[in-house]
This record gives sequence, C-alpha cells and structure tokens, in this order.
Amino acid sequence: MQATTAVPGTTGGNREWLRDDITVLEPEKTPYTSMVKKTNEAAAMFVETLSNRYRAPRTAGSREGTAGGKGANKGIKRGRFGNYMHRSQDEWAATREQVLISQRGGTAGVHNEADWQRAQTLAEFKRDLEAVNCSGNETQNGSGGDADMKTRGCFKWLTPATGSYGGGALSPDVDPNFRAPGSAGLGDAPDLTGSVSCVYAHNVATPQLFTEDNFNKLGKNLQKLHGGKEPFQIIAGDNVVETVDHFSRVIANSLTTSYTVPHYGGDTEIMMMVNIYESSFWRCEIIPTQWNLVSAVGVGDPNTALILHMDLWYLDFLQDLDEVETYNNAGGQGGTFLADWVNMCLSPRGNGKITQT
Repeated sequence: MQATTAVPGTTGGNREWLRDDITVLEPEKTPYTSMVKKTNEAAAMFVETLSNRYRAPRTAGSREGTAGGKGANKGIKRGRFGNYMHRSQDEWAATREQVLISQRGGTAGVHNEADWQRAQTLAEFKRDLEAVNCSGNETQNGSGGDADMKTRGCFKWLTPATGSYGGGALSPDVDPNFRAPGSAGLGDAPDLTGSVSCVYAHNVATPQLFTEDNFNKLGKNLQKLHGGKEPFQIIAGDNVVETVDHFSRVIANSLTTSYTVPHYGGDTEIMMMVNIYESSFWRCEIIPTQWNLVSAVGVGDPNTALILHMDLWYLDFLQDLDEVETYNNAGGQGGTFLADWVNMCLSPRGNGKITQT
C-alpha cells in the first residue's frame, strides 16, 4: 500500500502543523471609560458632591425708598448627593508546568502562558468597567455580599424624578432639582410646544427608532438647561447610530422614502454616516458602543444611548486598576486584578438618554 499524506503509515508519522498565533476577535473599545475624567481623591466608600440652582429671573422693579428685607437664603436649593464604590476583581492562574511548556515552544501561539493569561484578564476587566459605568445598576449598601459593592450606572443616574419617564426615588436619593428632566412639570424652562424632557423613550425596534425632529428636540431641551449651545458625546447602541446615520438619507416622516441624489457618471463614494450632528441647539459626537445596559449574558442594548456632557462626569478611584500577583496559586503563577471606583455625576440635570419602552 502506498503511503500518502492522509495515511502516512500504519501508525502515522506526519506531524500536524499548528500556526503559531491566536486570533482574538472581540469588541474592546470602551468609549465612556476612555473619555471620562479620572481622579484619585476618594477617602470613603460613599462619595458625595454639592450642586446648586438659581431662582427664576425677575422683571419686576423695586420702588424707591424700599429698604432691605429680612434676608434671602441663596443656598436654599443647594443639595448634596452621591454614589457608592464599586469593587470588582478577576483572577487568572497557570500551573508551573504549563508555564514551562509554553516557554519551551510547546504551546502554539503562546510564548509565556502566564503573560497571556494576565493580558486577557486585563482586557476583560476593562470591558467590565465599561459595562458597569454604562449600566442601569443602582448602588447598594448595607445588605452584605457581592451585590453590596455596586456603583450607580449612568442610565440610573439619568432617571427623571417625575414625568412620563419618571422612575421615582433613587437610593441614595437625588433631589428633583438636580435630576434629568422628564417633563415640563419640573418647571425647567417649559417648552410650549412640548415637554422639556431630556429623556426620549421609543417603542420600536426597527432601525429608524425616532425622527430627526425627535432627536433635535432633545438638543433644544438641553440647551435650555445649559443656557446655550453645548457639546455632547452620545454613546449609542448600534440601532441608535443607524437611525442617526439615516438622517442624511431618509425623509423624517417615512421609513421607506429616501432622498434622491443625482449622479452624472464617474467614480462615486457613498457615505451613510453622521459622526457629528450639529444644529442651533447642540453639537454632538455619535460614538458606537456595545456596552449600554449589558444583559446578564453580556450583550448590550442596541436601542439605547447616553447623551452626556462629559464635564459633568468623572470616575473617582479608591484603588486604581491593579494586579496582586501570587506564585503559589495552582502550584504556579497567578494574579488578581482589583479596582475600587465610584461613577460620579456632578449634575444629572445637564444630560439625557434614549431608551426603549
């Protein structure tokens, strides 16, 4: 019988050849955690901030000879609110034997098993940070156990106190004066043509989740609160991004009718993206993400978006992301990545969000 490459002999002798690299195709961009300001000032597990509001402007005069009254407390609306630390950790380990085998070329694609395990754990931990920060988690304290160590996510921070999309009290609570407006009922410069809501809730799951008019009204309402045009970062799920991209092509009141663009021959580049959306009310950068409202199985919600004025957000670390190495774990090398941080908002009122009902 003639030996072949498929059947080289009775017991076989041809070696297999395994390529000496490993392909990893996973989403790794973490826009919120990458952009947000970071500090190392926290000195407690509960971190608070102060905010204040002005009284409404007046147009009345003051009669000649009027004396001063009994004083007026300008800090009457001043409020404090805060958030608890999130404690997170992740471990890796490799036996002494497996580390030695990899160092001698016995493991394809990995020249040092310990280094590979460490790098993958770090990449996974960074995704965890983003998922926590862009979650709907409410902070917990006092109950004990793993669920106790959670920080409030951005979507929970942006829960209105009242209105169509109100969510009631937070724990620890935030005074309605500083919550994201859910209706004109809060008295925040009400728009006679609609509410001053900075939260838009849609009830569809098709690519066009809202019209351009719906979208721009959010900017209109936000500029009322800021007193002028401001820049925003919109960290958005895929369907929200696609909806904004369609603004350049699809007529606002239609899901099927598109604009007609004349073409006279020659090379043509078709672009269907809106990276920057700007109107008289706001300028916003559209940033895709996979980590908004991540589910229990690690999948983000494509129908949601955070509309953030980044000057109003920061992460305060009690302990920076760090590793504690252990050399007796599994008889070899190992380590634990740790971080304690709080996701802080200086004023939820100046931000918005898009959710699906």
